[in-house]
Amino acid sequence: MSPGKNIIVIGAGVIGLQTALTLLEEGQDAYRVYVVAEFLPGDEDPGYASVWAGAQWRSHETSYTEAASWDAETYKEWMELVKKEKDCGVALMTGVNYWTSPDVSTSFLSSDTTNKGSPSENRAAHTCSPEANSKVPEPWWSNLVSNYKPIETSKLPSDVIFGASFTTFTIDPAVYLPYLVHKIQDLGGRVFRSRLPADGGIEAAVAQATKTAGLDPQEEPVWAVVNATGLAAKDMVGDQNMYPIRGQTVRVKGVANEVTTKLGATKANVAAVMPRPGSKCTVVGVTVEENVWKTDVEEDKIPMILDRAKTLAPELLNEHGDYEILKAGVGLRPGRKGGARVDLEDRPSGLVIAHAYGHAGAG
Repeated sequence: MSPGKNIIVIGAGVIGLQTALTLLEEGQDAYRVYVVAEFLPGDEDPGYASVWAGAQWRSHETSYTEAASWDAETYKEWMELVKKEKDCGVALMTGVNYWTSPDVSTSFLSSDTTNKGSPSENRAAHTCSPEANSKVPEPWWSNLVSNYKPIETSKLPSDVIFGASFTTFTIDPAVYLPYLVHKIQDLGGRVFRSRLPADGGIEAAVAQATKTAGLDPQEEPVWAVVNATGLAAKDMVGDQNMYPIRGQTVRVKGVANEVTTKLGATKANVAAVMPRPGSKCTVVGVTVEENVWKTDVEEDKIPMILDRAKTLAPELLNEHGDYEILKAGVGLRPGRKGGARVDLEDRPSGLVIAHAYGHAGAG
């Protein structure tokens, strides 16, 4: 491995792995990157949120915020990725979003919040088509995605006030996460499994991670740490703004024709079908249960999850009008009051910590 500054990434979810890969790709041999985590691709612990993700590209932001800019960059990066990599776990598909309430479809930028160079430029020139419900403004990302098109009112489900189709991405974590690990290793990064202590703070975790990575603190000091610990940040850095968002999904047989999401009047009222072409299945969901730590599958919720999504992928229903269930699962999303923490912290010891956690369901 080429000489360079030592960086330890704590956490091997999608945030930690993608950050490690970006450091190696952009660092031009300036960094030696070590990923240390309790859970690695292949694990199915509910605390390993990334493996339970649906997953799809869909912005959770209702205006062009900093988090929305991350969504925009992700869309652009994945568009380039699928052109180069055919078996990475990311696939282009048609996406359909339905909104049953203007409270969740909202907002959308006014001229005083438009960022120069953002996807929302020229917002005034991009309004709902006459065929669509003109009472609901279009999302900030309508100028970002490819093939965006409002759905004619006459073609919307009866309980939907606005809908749009567009080109999006579906992600199979069982393929994408190992892909990221392989890319990291190909570029000289190293990945280790270790359960780091949380009760001694970040310093104790870094000391253990340094030892796990085989580094001599005197001869090979750690220059920076990426804290991508998700929910574990609640204890590791004492962030009491962290809380779990329980999500239960059901994996069903067959690949849905489209990535479809139906948003209701509250965050908890979400129905979605997220195809995984590489795994020949579709993930149906999803519950959004804030401050719920329960990790067991609740069997009584499975019919509710499936029933409210039946109209979204009728092509997968059998002769009895039901989905063929393969597996149900639970993941705990890392929610954070005030939104994700993405910042730099300079410790008195000289250690630089890049915090990147609390992305909830938008990792």
